[in-house]
Amino acid sequence: MRRLGIWAALSAGVVAGGVLLDAAGLPSSYLFAALLIALALALGRPGTLVVDPLVFRGAQAVAGVSFGAYLDADTLEALAASWLPVAVVSLATIGLSLAGGAVLARTT
Repeated sequence: MRRLGIWAALSAGVVAGGVLLDAAGLPSSYLFAALLIALALALGRPGTLVVDPLVFRGAQAVAGVSFGAYLDADTLEALAASWLPVAVVSLATIGLSLAGGAVLARTT
């Protein structure tokens, strides 16, 4: 029952945060609200909520499809002329994320 309460509180926080961020004009307001609420929970009370690995994998798939849906032919055509800087920034971002994850794994 306690888990249900945590999920309900998280859901309410995401909805409230999404409404506030949407009112402020932020695009993808509910996505950012969910990220901020999850970050606050993870930093403030680590280990409070454990997500089943299968559910986590499904959520990652849904997020990937959602992000992929924003790409269209016009966007890809605009990136085609600048593919090298885009590739360098993308690889650097992945590298920094992996390095940060490795540091966190060793220090926490």
